[in-house]
Amino acid sequence: MPGTGVHGLMQAIAELPDALAKSEELAGGLVGRRPAVFCDYDGTLTPIVDRPQDARISPQMRDAVRRLAARCPVCVVSGRDRRDVQELMGVDDLVVTALDEVAIEALDRGSLERASMV
Repeated sequence: MPGTGVHGLMQAIAELPDALAKSEELAGGLVGRRPAVFCDYDGTLTPIVDRPQDARISPQMRDAVRRLAARCPVCVVSGRDRRDVQELMGVDDLVVTALDEVAIEALDRGSLERASMV
């Protein structure tokens, strides 16, 4: 069992199986299930930049997210305003959660859950 804190988390991640090496096993485990993918906007979908306003998703990454969203639910998590992330992403069929207002919204289905922290 991994330790606690960041070291324990990193150890647990290192012990996860390699999804590419075990793709058949992974696919078998997903039969009858609908996986979802959660990604952070800043630093994951976009490069780390000195000024957050300079973080822009590349056309290639936008296309990859669009193709992934056609296969399974994709949620973009951000500390930014939800509407800003939706505009920056420019991809339909995403679920966007903005941690500053704890809002989860699906563009094509309206608000799924909304609770203000204020």
